[in-house]
Formats: sequence, C-alpha cells, structure tokens
Amino acid sequence: MGTIRLLLALSVVAGHIGHPWLRGASGTAAVQAFFVISGFYIAMALDSSYRASTTSFWANRALRIYPTYLFVAAIALAFRLVTDPAFLPGLAALPGGAQLLLWASNAALFGQDWVMFLGVNAGQLTPVADFKNSQPELWTFLLVPPAWSLGVELSFYLLAPFLLRLRTSALIAIIVGCLLVRGALAFAGLYKDPWNYRFFPNELALFLIGSVACRVMNWWRVARPADFSFGRAAIWCIAAFIMVYAVVPLPEIVKRSMLLASVIAALPLIFQHSKNSKLDRFVGDLSYPLYISHWLVLEVLTLNFGSPSSLQAGLLYSGACVAAAAALCFAIDLP
Repeated sequence: MGTIRLLLALSVVAGHIGHPWLRGASGTAAVQAFFVISGFYIAMALDSSYRASTTSFWANRALRIYPTYLFVAAIALAFRLVTDPAFLPGLAALPGGAQLLLWASNAALFGQDWVMFLGVNAGQLTPVADFKNSQPELWTFLLVPPAWSLGVELSFYLLAPFLLRLRTSALIAIIVGCLLVRGALAFAGLYKDPWNYRFFPNELALFLIGSVACRVMNWWRVARPADFSFGRAAIWCIAAFIMVYAVVPLPEIVKRSMLLASVIAALPLIFQHSKNSKLDRFVGDLSYPLYISHWLVLEVLTLNFGSPSSLQAGLLYSGACVAAAAALCFAIDLP
C-alpha cells in the first residue's frame, strides 16, 4: 500500500508545482483516494488493536498527526512572519470570529476544512458557496494550507470508533445517504470546489467505503485465500494509472471515478500482498510528512529561485520535498 500512498502524495506535490510535464493524478482524486485508504486502515486498526479502548485509538492518531504537523506549522509561521509583513496585520483586521477560527484551527487542525466554506463580506464572517468569494480569502491565513484535509480526517477519527461498531448493512445505508446528500448538493449547483471534496458529509462515504473494503478482505481471505495472489498486479496497474492520469483523454470526473473504483476494488489485494514488506511500509510512511511539508518547501524554493521553468527544475523541487519528508520521518514521525 505504501507505493500507492506515496504516488498519491507526489501527485499533490506535482499539482502544486504546476509544471505541465510534471503531473500525476489530480489533487482532488489523490485526496479522495487517501480518504478511502484511511477508512480501510482505521477499520483494520479498530478491529485488531483498539477494540477495547477508544481513547488509545484517539491517542495513537494524535501522535501520528500532531507532532509533525505542529513542527511544520511552527516553521511556516516563522517563515510567514519574516517574508510577509502584512500577515499579522491582515489577520488582526479580520472579524473576531474569523480570527478565532483561524488561530484555533491552525493550532488544533480541527476546523481547517470549515475555513473553505466561510468568507468575509462587509466586515462579517459569513458562509460562502465558494471560498474565493471573500475579502480577503480566509484560507490564505492557514499556515499549512493542505492540512485542511486533516480536518476532514480528524472528523472521521472522532466518529469511527462508534460508526464502525455498526453492521455492514448500516454502514452501506450511511454511504447511500452521503451519496444522496452529494447528489442533492450537486443538483442545487454546489458541485465545484470546495463541495466536490472538502465537505465532510460527502466525503464520509469514501471513508466508510474503505472500511467496508476492509470487512470484505476479512471475509475473503478466509473464504478464498488464493485470490490475493493478484496483489502485485493490482499495485502496478494502479501505479501506472496514477502516472498517466493527466494525459488520459477522458473527463476529470470519469478519470477520478475510475481511480477511486480501482483503489476500492484492489485494497484487499494490495494490503495482503504488501503487509509484510518493510520497504513498502517505509515508503508509505513518507506520504504523510511529504503531504504536510511540501507546501512550505515549495514556498521557500519559489521565493529564492522562482517557479520551476523546466522539467529538471520541477524534478529537483520534487526531490527537495521528498528529502524534507524523509528528514521529518526519521526525526519526528517514526520516533
């Protein structure tokens, strides 16, 4: 699973670098695939290691997420204070509710996804259908902008110990309900960013689909264990699709649906094939620090050297992001 997770994280990095020759899956597809994979792993963890202790599960998740995030956020804050003298005055000029939300969500992660649905208009903090309809745009005050997805993840972590005690039929009913909510919002015209992948009631379906895939695996490996021999082929097929995703001549919604369907169907196969590989686990461990730190690394590089104008420069920027992720992994994440 680690190879797929790293390729998805690298897709997000490539999207933020913005070089036309350096592309993978779209950011939306990569993040939603992460949600599915997260649901799979959380279901497995709750079923095996944390069946008797919800607080231990939450503590484990906090140790997995917060040390690396807080370290990167602290450096990002220092960087903003040095390079952007207007940052603190701009924050202080916001309405009190916006200031409270931004300070709290930057420190605690919870609520960063809410920032994408709020804006400042006529000096008031108000709900908006598009986060660009705000003066100024509130997301620009997030220290680690990609961390909005962690707000969505944390919402699932809070609910998972209770939701995943339900029968599979109940989970499927919730998934259907979430999909109906997504359809109703789309019918009302709310189908573009941020509604397409940042709205938790919609994305809960993806987490739960991953969780159901885990239950299918538990049944399948008892009923037909030999079928898992196709795991290696599944990894190669999905990895290849991620790498050619940008040039596939199909509409984005079709490609994204194909990638998500492939990941969902292959999760049991991939996990069973790679679960004992230390190398695959290490590669997967790089995905989180890479996702969290790459925005800051790219900001520092762009400030000093400009946007990458060649494929070689884009690859160097990507390599710097991976190097920073490896340093965070060894210094903070793994310990």
